[in-house]
Amino acid sequence: GDPFFNNFHSCKNLFRQLLSINKVYNKAKQSKPLAYLFLRPDLEYINNIDLSAVNKCINENSQIVIPYWQWWGGMNDRFAICGEKAAETYASRYYRLSEFCLGQNNIMHAEKLVKYVICKDKLSLQLTDMKVKRVRVNGEYVDESFSLFTDTTIKKAQSKLNYLFSIGQSILGKIRDRNLVILFWHYW
Repeated sequence: GDPFFNNFHSCKNLFRQLLSINKVYNKAKQSKPLAYLFLRPDLEYINNIDLSAVNKCINENSQIVIPYWQWWGGMNDRFAICGEKAAETYASRYYRLSEFCLGQNNIMHAEKLVKYVICKDKLSLQLTDMKVKRVRVNGEYVDESFSLFTDTTIKKAQSKLNYLFSIGQSILGKIRDRNLVILFWHYW
């Protein structure tokens, strides 16, 4: 389907992006890097690269680090820091589109595809608070929301989060950290 109703323009861009990531990854892996940083060129990186996340990826090959914000029903695809196994999964999303769409009865959706491959390949997920801004070809910056949820769903999300928080407390004991409950919910 055409999820954004723009004559498949977004789908074509996603095809290009995923194929490009795969080609660059295949070229990069020839030099056997210790970790992989998938950084889009149309982004301005506001924070420094999270070096502790890079070190974790060096030490654990199934580690993937992504931003905590803008998951849009999946997981953020703006950038990723990966260990060797995680990089293979992240870079091969192009070749898993059919599996994702047909097997899961989904339309093509970048963030949902990221969540699908991370969960399917049982990668070790870590979140980072690194932030970026998209820069259009004409140099304009896109206003970004660094919220886990979209502004229109915050009230629904808060009630769901409170519910999950109470479930998490009953399952895992007394939890004081709501972020842990969010991670528990996404893995569960």
